[in-house]
Amino acid sequence: MAQRKEQLYRNESHGASTRILGTNPNNPEEGRVFLWTKAGWFERIENQSGDLNFTLVAKSEDEMSVFIERDLASIDLVQLGPEYRKKVFEEFTGQSMANDLEIHYTIESERKNRLLTTVGISLVILGLLIFGVGIYFRLTYSPINFKGDQYTLLFRQVYSAGLSGILTGGIMDVYGWIILGLSYRGKR
Repeated sequence: MAQRKEQLYRNESHGASTRILGTNPNNPEEGRVFLWTKAGWFERIENQSGDLNFTLVAKSEDEMSVFIERDLASIDLVQLGPEYRKKVFEEFTGQSMANDLEIHYTIESERKNRLLTTVGISLVILGLLIFGVGIYFRLTYSPINFKGDQYTLLFRQVYSAGLSGILTGGIMDVYGWIILGLSYRGKR
């Protein structure tokens, strides 16, 4: 049964950004109704006083499959009639769902900004370390510090690697600051 439900979701999802499924195709008001948007699966819930709410029940197809197996194991979800689907879609877009979706996207935006901040700080710190090591190699293994034949090929290679470290560290610092700027810009 779970495979059939999964197949129903997959078949209906081709090219559709919003899907509306229910448990009672003959009388949708008596059954449960679910709506899929890019934000996830919402259940249409009408309480005793007639207030209508759409509650997020799953954020992905996999979560919805688990939800169905847990709560609706003996019931099949089917596509509802076009008139009822249109009505539900209009109710959904007319609700104050914009606030809930805005909260969802704000949370996602904050998560991405935290990730950008972490990556930016990491790049800056790592860049500074590599830059510092490059400076150390350039100063320590400089030909000026050695007299006579003591300056070997190994020292020349380490001295040259110091320049690579300085350049690499500098580039990492620049990219780190750019990423930190992007994360700061995203917070506004």
